[in-house]
Amino acid sequence: MEKSLLPSADRGALIPSLYPRSYRTPVSFRLWRLGLAIVFLYIIYVIAHLSPPAHHASERLWYALILLMLIGCVIASLRSFVVTKKVELTATSLTVTQMFSKTVRIQRKDIATCYVFQTRWMCVVIKHRNPRVAPIRLTFLNYDDAFWEWFSGIPGEREPSSQNWWSR
Repeated sequence: MEKSLLPSADRGALIPSLYPRSYRTPVSFRLWRLGLAIVFLYIIYVIAHLSPPAHHASERLWYALILLMLIGCVIASLRSFVVTKKVELTATSLTVTQMFSKTVRIQRKDIATCYVFQTRWMCVVIKHRNPRVAPIRLTFLNYDDAFWEWFSGIPGEREPSSQNWWSR
């Protein structure tokens, strides 16, 4: 995990004059996902040109399942490339905008908790005070100290709890 993405130890208080601020998914992450989609498309192209054996139905089933799984991987990779996530912070609210989805806006006073969920990439989970409202998940944005300062005073764990094998 890059140190620049994590909140600094000497987190300050919310400074309203620093906002509005915008955060997006970095281009390097999006290009990596596009490259992954191209690799999966090439694998599909190669497999599609291999004809499945005509004499065993079970072998055709495996062939079809592999193709469906690869198509799912292509869709997931392209979705994370195309669907740009933009987070805009103002002094009083957080707005999440992405293509093909509705815009989500939450007032700072309505946030119950904010914590970092440690996965391959850091995921920030923001929970609303109303339990019926779905939590907001922010994955791999260009975080900075002003992003973390916006959440000062809001309960939650913002320090990653453990080191994973890929970050050692």
